[in-house]
Amino acid sequence: MKYFYIAETPSAHGHKEIHHQDCPIIPDMLNRKYLGPYNNSAEALRRALTSEPRAVCCPVCCKSVSEKVLLF
Repeated sequence: MKYFYIAETPSAHGHKEIHHQDCPIIPDMLNRKYLGPYNNSAEALRRALTSEPRAVCCPVCCKSVSEKVLLF
């Protein structure tokens, strides 16, 4: 499992990016919120979308996940 975080500050496109703890471009500790441990970035994104509709996966550390994940 990896630990995931969501940026507190939106990107230039207005999205809040999700990063895992080892991402080279993860925001500093004051500009991110802990999401929790997840098996993959799709699970973290699904959780983030429940409270942050503008959440997207980081293009650097979460390349294999599309920006949209279905909520169940």
